[in-house]
Amino acid sequence: MSHFLAIKLSEYIGKHNKLTEGEKNIYRYCIEKIISKTIYILIILITGILLNQFFLAIVFMTTIVSLRTFGGGIHASSRILCGLISYSVGVIPMLLIDWLENMISPVIFIYMYLICIVFSVFIAPVDTRNKRFSPKQKKKLKKKFLIFVCIMSISFFIFIRFKLIPYYALISIGVLVCSISFLLGYIQNKIGETK
Repeated sequence: MSHFLAIKLSEYIGKHNKLTEGEKNIYRYCIEKIISKTIYILIILITGILLNQFFLAIVFMTTIVSLRTFGGGIHASSRILCGLISYSVGVIPMLLIDWLENMISPVIFIYMYLICIVFSVFIAPVDTRNKRFSPKQKKKLKKKFLIFVCIMSISFFIFIRFKLIPYYALISIGVLVCSISFLLGYIQNKIGETK
């Protein structure tokens, strides 16, 4: 859907602004990314509203979107697979948080967060073969990543202090998911270098 809308909008913009085919492709790509990210954010927020956990959804969505935006990571091989994985990662933890909170010790979430965040700080940002970062871009993304990690860590420990287990549990899950994405992207890059 986002691809179709992006094509139509870029064609419309191109026709009215006399853009070259290359410029239309840039517009199409940007429009598609904006539409996709907006739909993803809305789905997480709507899930939060339906579960009567809107603020929890905001915290979780901010964790995932910010870490992936600044940290990069692996990308799926197709739009369908990307959507399936992204929406699953965005919605399933929200649906299962009450169960996870009762099944897993809060200490596990704390250790999971600490291990994954330290790992992520060392490895991120991770580019892909389709979207390589220049050294300047990597440095800028690393700085933004570290700033976000500091803010998120302060929030995380505030949630611990006030015993808001669902909040720090979902942050831990978001960090785990993103650190796996960073690791898989890193491995994918190393395999690509040897070919």
